Amino acid sequence: MGSLQSKSPLERRNTIARRSQRRTLGNLKPKIAKINKDIKKFKGINEADSQYSEIKREIEILKNELARRGRDLQPQIRGLYETVYKSVNEAELALQAKMEENKEKRDRKLQSDEPESSVVSEGHDFDVTSDISQADTIVQIHGDNQQNGGQGLQERRKSVQLKVVKVASDDGRLFF
Repeated sequence: MGSLQSKSPLERRNTIARRSQRRTLGNLKPKIAKINKDIKKFKGINEADSQYSEIKREIEILKNELARRGRDLQPQIRGLYETVYKSVNEAELALQAKMEENKEKRDRKLQSDEPESSVVSEGHDFDVTSDISQADTIVQIHGDNQQNGGQGLQERRKSVQLKVVKVASDDGRLFF
């Protein structure tokens, strides 16, 4: 239970310092977890974004606090300090990676929004006709189906835009 001899003042001071340092470093772990959660929610694509600058500022505050605490660490706390410091650096790298990932997603989305070039068969000569009454009918039927559909179906339905081009060959056949 208790020791036979009381601790010296130096031992007491070291014990108190060690507990304080462990508590301080332990209190930084939830802050790092919150930063990592914010990074996962991050949607920005450049460094001018306010959310990016806020997360970056929080990381810098943690780094400064760790640098200040790292000068006079007890030897028993060194491993915990290195673990926390490594997780702060990983959070900073994760923020950069997330920003790059968001840029790539935006670029892919912009590329997918561009219209694709149409494919034309090279084996036949076709003439494009200006009579598009049948194409109008297809669009009208599609519009009527959307209006008659149930409320639940409209929420789940994805609309597709169809471009119908009537093409006539030299034989007089029509192609759509």
